[in-house]
Amino acid sequence: MSLFSTFRNIVIIIVSLFCLVSFSVYRMNMLEKAHGRALSQQAELRELGEKLAWGSDYLTDEIRRHVQFGDMSHYYNFWNEVNVNRSRDKAVERLKELKVLPSDLAYIEEAKGYSDHLIETEVKAMEAVESNDLDEARRLVFGEYYGEQKGLILGDIKKFQGTVNARAQALTEHFHNEMSFFMMLTNLLLLVSGVLVLFLVYSIGIRRLLNPLKYLTHIMQELVQGNLEIPIQVSGRRDEMSEMGQALQVFKENAIEKQTAELELFRVNRSRSLILESVGEGIYGLGLDGQVAFLNPMAEKLLGYSLEELKGKPAHLLIHHSKSDGRPYPIDECPVY
Repeated sequence: MSLFSTFRNIVIIIVSLFCLVSFSVYRMNMLEKAHGRALSQQAELRELGEKLAWGSDYLTDEIRRHVQFGDMSHYYNFWNEVNVNRSRDKAVERLKELKVLPSDLAYIEEAKGYSDHLIETEVKAMEAVESNDLDEARRLVFGEYYGEQKGLILGDIKKFQGTVNARAQALTEHFHNEMSFFMMLTNLLLLVSGVLVLFLVYSIGIRRLLNPLKYLTHIMQELVQGNLEIPIQVSGRRDEMSEMGQALQVFKENAIEKQTAELELFRVNRSRSLILESVGEGIYGLGLDGQVAFLNPMAEKLLGYSLEELKGKPAHLLIHHSKSDGRPYPIDECPVY
């Protein structure tokens, strides 16, 4: 697998892990908000239960003060609570709006029913006060039956609050379990991502990229300096570094072939030069453009020029400059060409 493919796959994995981390963090935020809303609702449910209990206790206090002292202000307070403030009715209505479980709502409705039933007894007590039968009025609101009914009301309210508290506790435990799971998942994903990043840095950045580049740079420096005997180790991986190593191997082989050809050409030229220099006749060579390319020692003596003086200059203008009558010697008439 090439370096690019390996790098791409690891990056895809890391991006996927970070997406999972983002999802996990998102879930924790959503759980936190849901838990906050649930706790707020549970607190409101408890307050509504307490409000119902307060309304019932308020009516009890007002009727008892009325029958004890005959103070009409307590009479009016009683009916103002029943008909205007309606604390008990509003508590039940709000619980229905919150769509509490039917089993929980049953406790409240039952408590409200007991409270409404007591109003009948409390009305009888008021009538007894009007009839100036205070003993009967007190018996009605301080008697055993009245106390039993109050106990039933408070008992149902306590049951309701008990279920609300139990559900809040269960919700809190569930929230903590969910949060613990997603926190553990987030930490695990971050750990795996960190390990993959370290692996990416070490395996690709150092072991498969930096070290091979340093090695190939050293090989290129040696080849540039003419060291064609240095071995080139190419890994069996099918990646970019291996391709660069193979390219350097081809470069080295071509350089060796070129060096061999140059040595062979030098040997041939050297042999030819030795032969030409040892000949007793004057010999000079011209290029295709008519410029002097070679003179042997005898030609230098015969022509009176050295190779340095004639090399690269047109031989026709130097040797066949003009005819005997002084006219220019046309190059197309030159017997040398």
